[in-house]
Amino acid sequence: MVFNTQQLFASWLRHEKEMKLRLVPFGKAWVEEPPNEQPKLHCQHGPRECQLNILHGCILKKLPPKKAFAVVVCLIKNFRTTFDQCIEGHESFKNAIVNCSQGEQGFSLFKKFQPYDFYEQDDWLQHFERKFVERYEEKFGVKL
Repeated sequence: MVFNTQQLFASWLRHEKEMKLRLVPFGKAWVEEPPNEQPKLHCQHGPRECQLNILHGCILKKLPPKKAFAVVVCLIKNFRTTFDQCIEGHESFKNAIVNCSQGEQGFSLFKKFQPYDFYEQDDWLQHFERKFVERYEEKFGVKL
């Protein structure tokens, strides 16, 4: 939560033009697909985290990137903010996001986020701004 709200979002606002960012609302989770049964979602912090990750994925799918990132950051800044509070100003997208999060599309998005290395993620969480600036300079020869 702290990384997304205090580091990543702030860095993205500063370097938006230089940064190609792909948000992955998956956390330390996995999808279990037993034969002849419905798939089961497992999230480090329980079923509510899985539901919120699906909601975040649908927000990212249905809203333009800048709006989507702001809504997701609003939702994760503390445990008391609600979707209705965070979607304020973007209500025309609300039904599409809710329908996505409660249906097959939300589940499909969640599954697509699965194959990534969350050990590498932990290293980036600790040193995001420095790692981003270093990689950018290395790739483009431009100092930020």
